[in-house]
Amino acid sequence: MCGICCLLTERNEKDYSDLKHCMEYGQICHRGPDSSNTKEVTISDKHVLTLTGHVLHLRGQLTSQPLQNQNGDLLLWNGEIFGGIQIGEEQNDTDILLQLLTKDASPKHILKTMANVEGPWSFIYWQNATQTVYFGRDMFGRRSLLWHLPRTVDDVFMLSSVRISDYEFQEVPSVGLYSMHVISDVVTMTMYPRDEAVWPGTSFLVKSSDPSHFCIPFTLAPNFDFQFDKAQMVPMSIPKLNKQLHCSIRSPSKNFSTDANKLMTKSELDEDSISSSISKKDDTLESSGSVNEATAKAESSSVSERAHIPSSSHTSTGSKKNVNVEILEEIIDPKSYLENVLQTDELMNKLSDQLTDVLLKAVTLRVYNQVDLQRIKNSDGYCQQMQTLQHADNSAEICQKTSVSYSSNNKDCEQKESYSDRVTCLTDHVHSENSCNSESDMSEKCSSKTAEDNLLPLNGKHTKDCSPDVASSCSESEIVGNARVAVLFSGGIDSAVITALVDRCLPEEEPVDLMNVAFEQKAKSPQKKKGERPKTETTETNWKVPDRVTGYTALQELNPNRRWNFIEVNVSIKELQELRTNHIQHLLYPLESVLDDSIGCAVWFASRGCGILGNTEQVGKAYRSTAKVILCGMGADEQLAGYSRHRGKFMEHGWEGLLEEIEMEVNRISARNLGRDDRIITDHGKESRFPFIDENVVNYLQKLPMQYKADLSLPRGVGEKLLLRLCAMKLGLVKTATFPKRAIQFGSRIAKTENNKEKGSDKCQRLNTK
Repeated sequence: MCGICCLLTERNEKDYSDLKHCMEYGQICHRGPDSSNTKEVTISDKHVLTLTGHVLHLRGQLTSQPLQNQNGDLLLWNGEIFGGIQIGEEQNDTDILLQLLTKDASPKHILKTMANVEGPWSFIYWQNATQTVYFGRDMFGRRSLLWHLPRTVDDVFMLSSVRISDYEFQEVPSVGLYSMHVISDVVTMTMYPRDEAVWPGTSFLVKSSDPSHFCIPFTLAPNFDFQFDKAQMVPMSIPKLNKQLHCSIRSPSKNFSTDANKLMTKSELDEDSISSSISKKDDTLESSGSVNEATAKAESSSVSERAHIPSSSHTSTGSKKNVNVEILEEIIDPKSYLENVLQTDELMNKLSDQLTDVLLKAVTLRVYNQVDLQRIKNSDGYCQQMQTLQHADNSAEICQKTSVSYSSNNKDCEQKESYSDRVTCLTDHVHSENSCNSESDMSEKCSSKTAEDNLLPLNGKHTKDCSPDVASSCSESEIVGNARVAVLFSGGIDSAVITALVDRCLPEEEPVDLMNVAFEQKAKSPQKKKGERPKTETTETNWKVPDRVTGYTALQELNPNRRWNFIEVNVSIKELQELRTNHIQHLLYPLESVLDDSIGCAVWFASRGCGILGNTEQVGKAYRSTAKVILCGMGADEQLAGYSRHRGKFMEHGWEGLLEEIEMEVNRISARNLGRDDRIITDHGKESRFPFIDENVVNYLQKLPMQYKADLSLPRGVGEKLLLRLCAMKLGLVKTATFPKRAIQFGSRIAKTENNKEKGSDKCQRLNTK
């Protein structure tokens, strides 16, 4: 992970020193605390190209950027190669990629090389032989890259991971790759579209439309020429969404109680049906004392007995049908339903194992592709120093089972099937222990800081030219963690499944940081009772937000033998307002909606990793996570129908409407929030990694028919992300598997700190980034 930027200027009397100062010392340098460097290239008598790189060292040898070879080629690389290109254990991504790019100077070779890269990336490559700059982002837009295109002859051209100074930027569209070169006084930029890509939010193919209508909403400088090369396209590695429904839509009678089945198949519900159903439910509760027993008597059928659900049950838009679903929520017990699917549906059982397997491989890649820094552990009077984890070729290799049994206690291991040369099984013995000789020795070693301690300077200055530095609010007497992996942990199904898979691929001795964010909620004191003496009304801060509750619930379902550091990240309204104004809003830019503000601020505070421990023997103490890798659950909702808008489309237009919505979600994911999340998280000198948007995970889910991934005829907490819920059940996350979707802005209660009348799509008036 790095901060990269590129500046094209004319060689005139204009002074660009302030702008270059921001490239070297502004907000972008937070992204790369381990190395910074700048190189300049004279393109012609009139133009100079300045390239700056700030490196966060995560694998191989520390390599300063921009990296230059003997031919004068330069590479700025902000990414991780998880597959598609062979990388040795001690090799560096940047070095290997530069070697590959320089094998052939043709645009076709550059496009093919970048299309082969599996993983998140953005890059800027100066090809000295042709005097051309190539740049772009991966197809999902997992790494930020912004551009400032010149509007006047005297304007500059810039590329950057984050905003530089007060120049206006837009996100570089991920629907293609780009090149730029200068001939005489004219700067020519060429776009190479991705094959079969569509403009986000539309059905228009990129290769068949005018890009100026979609990605350049203003007039360019007269000496800046934008071209569109339809003859050379970037190959797409992800298949189109499988829209086939066949006759295999799940039968409404399968896994339901008799009463629930009648409600599902009835095209309309009258008042008598509603009253009768509720009455039967109440009678059952009185006689058995449990909804579970009533719903456990589910009818079952074999896979071959699947049949079409009547279209009326999905296309009705009247209020009666909505009542139908509401009653199902009362009748169906989610846990019993999911258990019954696993017991009776062989196909869904197999598919859940397959999804667990492909997700485990994605998580394993993201956990182990990092440098294992020398860490110091302070626990019970001794220190433990970890050796570098190695993927051994000639040693006894083991890994956790991927096709696990329903019991959460099953920890058996088996030989792992080959995934790629980069995904090898874990070695059995990876740690060595070194005891401290004395308390003073232990104190000296265990209080040592990493480079991240100096990431955010303490002088919170804000100049006109550069974004402000931000002082860390973490306590000086805090515990400095030694976990090398952290998870943004709301306790929802997405983050919980990722965490459970981390447990299966990491040695049990490794601690893991779980970062759970909550925003200040003032709870008024109870009003005095009649006859009591008047008391001064006081308020106390309440951090018991929904995500805090679900977080602790999910924590109880994780492996009790591992050290989980549950970090309560508690944010006051004052701190939120100050840091949003002085710092976070510049990272959100160019996005500016209410939704971007809420989610961006919540993710920034959570990923900072400063809070108090909510568990372990050091509960209540200040704690700071130093993990450089943060796993995030983004991407599951888009592919598995997790949003409420998906249910709305399904209820209004049936399966066809849902398929269209999911297809649009995947096509536009690069233009939505991943670039924002990258800018937010990497500001702490940490890297975000998204297992659900791994190329192999997306490939698997794109090929799988929709009816196996979700069934929105079922209630919330069951139907959306149905297949993932089955995975969670088999991973032992029994309670978590039934949690309905709750967005972070509501789960953390940041949405309650501001104007409740705002809409998520509204322009946020609290952001002032002009």
